[in-house]
Parts: sequence; structure tokens; C-alpha cells
Amino acid sequence: MVDRAHATWNNGHIACVLLMDIEPAFPSVAKDKLVDLMKVRRINGDHICWTESFLSERMVEMVIECNPMERHPA
Repeated sequence: MVDRAHATWNNGHIACVLLMDIEPAFPSVAKDKLVDLMKVRRINGDHICWTESFLSERMVEMVIECNPMERHPA
């Protein structure tokens, strides 16, 4: 996977892989407080948007080989 990402970057394209187990961190988090803290700490705006989406919409969409799969509630 790492070699494939490097090849993609070398060809001028964007590649991203996110692997994490974050479910235990969010069962009772106060979304507004977390987002405010992220802003105060100057976290990247895309990460803030993703966090807000994760904490509110709770949908999963996977893209495999540029083919989006059906969205599912998380």
C-alpha cells in the first residue's frame, strides 16, 4: 500500500489512506467543545470538517479503485 501511494504521489496525484480505531473515543464527546478546541489549536480545517461530519452524520462511504461504494450508516 505504501509503495502504491508513493507511485501515485510521484505521478502528481493525491493518495490518502486513513486507518484508525476511533469509535471508543467518541461515545460521549461534546461535539461543539471538541470542534472549538480543534479551532483554538489551529487544526487543519479539513480535519475539523471531517470530525464534525463524523460526529453528526455518522455515514461510511468507501472508494475502492476510484469506484465509490454505497453509503451506510455508521
